[in-house]
Amino acid sequence: MTFIEAAVAAAVLLGLANTAVLLLLVRIASQEPAMETQKGLPLGSALPAFDTTALDGTRVTEKDATSHLVLFLGASCRPCHQVARELATAETKLLAQLFILVTGDAPRLGDNLFDLLAFMPRNVVAHDPRRELADRLGMPGTPFVYAIDPTGRVRAKTLNVSAARLDSLAGRILGPA
Repeated sequence: MTFIEAAVAAAVLLGLANTAVLLLLVRIASQEPAMETQKGLPLGSALPAFDTTALDGTRVTEKDATSHLVLFLGASCRPCHQVARELATAETKLLAQLFILVTGDAPRLGDNLFDLLAFMPRNVVAHDPRRELADRLGMPGTPFVYAIDPTGRVRAKTLNVSAARLDSLAGRILGPA
């Protein structure tokens, strides 16, 4: 092998190695997105006052959301259905720290988000078909979550929601259930 052939082979191998490292970094970044988003209520702000009715008819206000994760799920949002499926197998401790607000109309056919959430106590799930409450609470899209501390302030928020991320947020921000 000549010097030029060796140099070309080394350059090709180096290029492949750089590409592999870049792909690995992209993969890691997509699995562990930043916890902060510029959308929604600012960190440290108080959760706005609200008054709604849970699926069981219980009155729910912003005071009921303190020390909770306020999880917004869209009735026809496929990623939201995946989050609901993941939550069905989540730790009971995590479920005790959730308040779920389902936005939009539930589809009549196929997967129904309310059916997927049947394992949740009905007093912590509310339906907001016209997104009135979600808009007042600054929900930028679904799935989305706010971590609300014991004083009623937003401590964390993220658009990238999974059961594992919710569990991590609950442990870091809210502490033991």
